[in-house]
Amino acid sequence: MPSCWRPTGSMHASWPARAAELRDLGAHTLLSGACDHAPVDLDDQPLAALSDLLDTGEIGFREAVYAVVRRIPPGEVLGYGMVGALLARPRVGRQVGYAMAALGPGTDVPWWRVIRSDGSIALQGDPTRGPQQIALLRAENIDVVGNRVDMGQARWRPQDLLQ
Repeated sequence: MPSCWRPTGSMHASWPARAAELRDLGAHTLLSGACDHAPVDLDDQPLAALSDLLDTGEIGFREAVYAVVRRIPPGEVLGYGMVGALLARPRVGRQVGYAMAALGPGTDVPWWRVIRSDGSIALQGDPTRGPQQIALLRAENIDVVGNRVDMGQARWRPQDLLQ
């Protein structure tokens, strides 16, 4: 039995098949944290390779999200759903939001560069986070008017990195 779970077959397999695979592996292995592969330096990986690392289980979802967000240049933003799309998971915008909310203080992940796809700043949750996000965006010379960013001007376009 492998020392960590790596998905087999299609990542779009049915949930019952995935659950059976996890059950057969055993909870101890999943919770032990021991894996038989070396840590992956995500900064050296092409953006397009992150979804493959996620598919093979070499990195977790949050690690992949944070690796994408770290690449957003200062002065540019990306929508939650677009972060997921760059990981070949086009419908995980809400989970990207959960990953951003899970970041603690002092993180090196520029969470303020991830906003809603319509350019608005998500103000629910921590009441200090919205104003802090607006201040950090303005510090990077991003115009925020009425809690909204003009996505036409500020959206990061990483197409050249996907080659």
